[in-house]
Formats: sequence, C-alpha cells, structure tokens
Amino acid sequence: MAWGPACYALQDRDRWVGWDATRRVERLSLVVQNRRFLLLTKRGEEPNFASQVLAAAVRTLPGHWQERFGYRPLLAETFNDPEAYQGTCYKASAWEPVGTS
Repeated sequence: MAWGPACYALQDRDRWVGWDATRRVERLSLVVQNRRFLLLTKRGEEPNFASQVLAAAVRTLPGHWQERFGYRPLLAETFNDPEAYQGTCYKASAWEPVGTS
C-alpha cells in the first residue's frame, strides 16, 4: 500500500468537501491519496482480507502521517478503474464514492 499527496484539483471532490479554489489551496495537504493497493493472494482465498487491510491502514494512517510529516490528514481519496475492478473493498471499508474522472 502506498500513500501520497492528493490530486491538486478534482471537481467532484472539491464540491463534495465544499471547497472553492482558495480553500482548496489552504487545505489540500489535509487530503492524502491511496496510490497503490496490491494484495498478493489469490482471489477468494482469504475472504474480506482486502477490506480488513484497507480499514486497518486507514485507522493507522493519521498517526503515521503525523509522525512523518507533523500533521494529521483529515480525508483520504483514491481512484478505481471501474472497467477492471468493482471497488468492493473500498465499499466494504465505508469509503464513499464522490464522482468519476
């Protein structure tokens, strides 16, 4: 799993959060992006494993980010290719879809 800075401008995210351009510049660092998520298990071999890993990562992320960068993120974002994946583990971990890009 790899985390990094958020995308600079996403219309759907910015609308969902309620940001205008000025507020986005001020607070964008409070958003982190899940850039990579890879499990090396066979599909169906360990039921619910992906959502459990994702939920655990999101729980520990703020503390790790605080330790490394000196502040706690308030929001995490990610992208999913709907033609290749259904995003089931994100749905099961209570992530909310806010748009497409």
